[in-house]
Amino acid sequence: MVKVKINDKDLHKVQMGLKSENDWCTSYLSYPKHRIKAETQNLKLILKIPPLLVIELYRSEILSQNKNKSMQIKIDNKDYGLYKVKGLMYPDELHDDGLVEIELTQTKNE
Repeated sequence: MVKVKINDKDLHKVQMGLKSENDWCTSYLSYPKHRIKAETQNLKLILKIPPLLVIELYRSEILSQNKNKSMQIKIDNKDYGLYKVKGLMYPDELHDDGLVEIELTQTKNE
């Protein structure tokens, strides 16, 4: 279980609005810290997060495919520096934990 921040946004605090049958009710979905994983490998970082959270991170532009845009990454309050998205792998629902793997590569300070 890790606490991951991208550009000072805690991933476990990201709220996604849920559709509702009522106009007077607003519901949100967020994922607890134990559903968000991170692995470091030299200058590479692998984030493993639920698919709906990935969609929201791109929709809200917390994550970016823009090759010129770096993101500040912190894991458990330790600053890992600037990273860019290198690739994304979808989960194999039969043999996997259902999490999307996002590969990030470290960039030089801009």
